[in-house]
Amino acid sequence: MVQFDMNLRSFAFFIAAAAVGNVVTQSRACMMLPPAGSGADSLSVIDEEALIVWDAANQVQYFVRRATFRAKVDNFAFLVPTPTEPELADAEDGVFNALAEMVKPQVITKKRYAFQPVLLLALPFTSRVPHTFTDVSSELELAEPRVEVLHQQKVAGYDATVLRANDAQSLLGWLNENGFAFEPRIGDWLEPYVEKEWVVTAFKYAKSDGAHPVSLSTKAVRMTFGAEKPFFPYREPSEQGQRAGHERSLRIFFVGDTRIEGRLGMPGLEWPASTRFAAKRDGLSLILARALPPGVLADGHSYWLTEALDLSSVRQGDGADLFFHASPETRELTPPPIIRYSGTIGIPIVLDVVYMVPLIGFAVRRFRRRSVRRVATAG
Repeated sequence: MVQFDMNLRSFAFFIAAAAVGNVVTQSRACMMLPPAGSGADSLSVIDEEALIVWDAANQVQYFVRRATFRAKVDNFAFLVPTPTEPELADAEDGVFNALAEMVKPQVITKKRYAFQPVLLLALPFTSRVPHTFTDVSSELELAEPRVEVLHQQKVAGYDATVLRANDAQSLLGWLNENGFAFEPRIGDWLEPYVEKEWVVTAFKYAKSDGAHPVSLSTKAVRMTFGAEKPFFPYREPSEQGQRAGHERSLRIFFVGDTRIEGRLGMPGLEWPASTRFAAKRDGLSLILARALPPGVLADGHSYWLTEALDLSSVRQGDGADLFFHASPETRELTPPPIIRYSGTIGIPIVLDVVYMVPLIGFAVRRFRRRSVRRVATAG
């Protein structure tokens, strides 16, 4: 068994939230399948968000997911691989917005200070003009090939079916018999999970009115399952990544008792993501309670919140999923604050005094000259 070596308290959690934007391929954190004959461009992900909560003491992972699709079809499905059979439940959507708010730069409001010349003698002859300010914002026995339906339920608007198979082509055949388009490469994508005796959950969505909106948002669903270490299903078919040809992003949040880093499950490969935020924050247990079962996180405890951003158009490492480990870096990393100026405070410079200085100097010099002449005359 692979051990997840973390220097944490007896009950350690790791939470990752991933936000994926502007995706036009057919999958990101899972394999998506449109119905048969619908075409490769009939379904794409616009935005995907996921939350992973890792209970290291019990080796249990909580996976919460919601997505926005661009769908030209009435129904579609996506596949999510997990090491063990998951429990499925609805989850609160608002947790993703709350996490995004916590990593925003701090906004600091300041006043501008400016020197303003003033003529006191001219005040009676001037009128007061209001000053306006502008804001500056800077286990299967090996027998004949078979597919086992472990359980089925309706959750978060999906018809979910949890599947276990001892042969990838048999699993692919089950999907085909249920009306979903597939290509031979999908069997290649399924093969590693079948070999590891993992479970695959098929989520199927059907529109009730048959309309084809520009985008379609689905509700959040939580999957709870046992795992040896926390992971994100990162791998995708190589052909899919090669034809991406466009910008896309994967944003992942982690919450735990230490700063976290992601590593691809293939030696010699690095996850091409940048860490944008890493700091301890209070109140995470309350925020995440809206999407997790009661008591998963300890109340009143500060957790590290780490944010990483992956802008890869083509993912590296065919067959490599993403796993999370403790980072050797322990310093906090926060974005620079945004400075906004709410107005200007004028510091007056009395020009009358400035003008009087040379006049006074001239008068003193004349007085001294006269004094010298008088002394000379008296002598």
